[in-house]
Amino acid sequence: MDPKRRESRIELTKEGIAAAADDDNLRMCRYELANYSSEQLHDAGTELHLLGHIIGSDRVYGASPLGHGNDEAAAVSVLLLVASQLTSSSQACLQMVANTPPQRSCASW
Repeated sequence: MDPKRRESRIELTKEGIAAAADDDNLRMCRYELANYSSEQLHDAGTELHLLGHIIGSDRVYGASPLGHGNDEAAAVSVLLLVASQLTSSSQACLQMVANTPPQRSCASW
């Protein structure tokens, strides 16, 4: 705490967080970021799963119990898909908090 200031940095941080939580423009950007991230994670997970299933030598040598070409790629694809679902859930929570979806894009500022 700065001896010249009466408020602690913690209080100032709390105020900043509260102000950011109440800002409609920032709320809209968080909503759009969650939506975009969820879509990108899903797309990457889907493509990686396809590649991990088709390309690789694990299936040929009998090393994959699930018949994937590359088990590591398939496993990472599942992690990406789970991350997509979690991000999508956070987007749904942001929408519930706002009670309505954003009316305009934060890219239109």
